[in-house]
Amino acid sequence: YILSGCVIISLAYQLYIEGIQSAGISFYEYFTGLSNWIDIYCFGVSLWIVVVSVIEIEIPSLPTQRLLASFALLLMWIKVLDWLRLF
Repeated sequence: YILSGCVIISLAYQLYIEGIQSAGISFYEYFTGLSNWIDIYCFGVSLWIVVVSVIEIEIPSLPTQRLLASFALLLMWIKVLDWLRLF
């Protein structure tokens, strides 16, 4: 439960940072960027899987959770490689 709490706090902080980044632009402009959609998807799926694991329910089923998590991981790696282009 301690690790789950740390993950939830970290994800909440990341969502807070996304909120700060979107404060200076319009709602439409924020959601037209692919990078923002990827961030929100990854944070949302990660938060959902951690909360469902702590509550010990299987909505969606475990294979579907694995599929969603693997897709989120793939998107995170794509973002890492995108950031590496800066260097």
